[in-house]
Amino acid sequence: MKSSLKTNEEFKPFFIDFLGVIEEQLLEIGFSYRQPKKLANAIKGLSDHFIGNEQRITPWNSKEFKAAYLAYYTPLNLWRLLHAYKTIAEDIPWQNLNKVLDFGMGSGAASFALDYMLRKTGFSAQLSGLDQSEEALGCFKEISKSQLEQLKVTQLADDFCSLTNGEFDFAIASYSLNELEVIPEELFKSKYLLIVEPSSSEESRLLMAMKESLIDRDFQILAPCSHQNPCPMLTTKKLWCHARTPALPQSQLNKIEEYLPFKNRTLTYSYLFASKQSEVATSETHYRVVSDPLKEKGKTRWNICSDKGIETLSLLHRVKLDLDLNRGDLLELDRNSIEQKKTELRIKDLNSVSIVKKDS
Repeated sequence: MKSSLKTNEEFKPFFIDFLGVIEEQLLEIGFSYRQPKKLANAIKGLSDHFIGNEQRITPWNSKEFKAAYLAYYTPLNLWRLLHAYKTIAEDIPWQNLNKVLDFGMGSGAASFALDYMLRKTGFSAQLSGLDQSEEALGCFKEISKSQLEQLKVTQLADDFCSLTNGEFDFAIASYSLNELEVIPEELFKSKYLLIVEPSSSEESRLLMAMKESLIDRDFQILAPCSHQNPCPMLTTKKLWCHARTPALPQSQLNKIEEYLPFKNRTLTYSYLFASKQSEVATSETHYRVVSDPLKEKGKTRWNICSDKGIETLSLLHRVKLDLDLNRGDLLELDRNSIEQKKTELRIKDLNSVSIVKKDS
């Protein structure tokens, strides 16, 4: 079996350059990546704040917490969003993204990642940003001076009533819905909607449950689901749907983590990508890998999801196959050539399974 830990080299130069821009913002408030211990203490304080605050609202008025968010959490969210956009890139109508909304944008990680992807396609769009914090929007404005090329900012506001652009072609809600008791209905008027949330069991399951309400609002789910049925993971407390990014590149963040009680070599997140414009061509033979490889004595297992529910796919190690399956991969299975063994679907040869789309 090949290692599942891989770095997305395509994003590395952009990511490292972005940290350089963040350094300029840190210096303005008395912090620097050259002082990793000082930043680590601020990050630990902000982490404790998030753990003890059910509303998860970032206290932007604190210099220490602002530095922590800019130096650490903004780059991590940028990495998550780059991965999310690449995962769904084939389903995004890049040429038709005329009006984009970043809901709860914070310092703008979702917009900066989207701008990078737009550079690759050659298309551009108008950007509206929404956040309750003027301080967060101020950070976005400063960073955007050097980080936005394809997105033209047309308006920044603190609520939907202040927006004048009407309906949007593409709306992003990244790590923002978990801060709200009620989700504004205006968000669901967009043609395409990407929701990214934390990967904890509780928050992932809340997002999984939102699938049905999106379908009730005439959305079709494009990813990660391979079907339009209710999420089968909601029937068990042991499983929840989330994605995993490739490994972060070596950077200034590694120095900070030497002083932190936690390390983020890879990142996880949960997401839903939905559309009112696309007709989803569902396939009864498509399955999404929804677990990391589960290695046991003599075999490796994966949890897979389809319109049939959650099932277990397995490969005995004595069956010498070079098969690299990881969380997020979309598969096509030929059940006629797969051995059904109790509760497992056992792969016998490469005719049994093919990878439709590798998760990036």
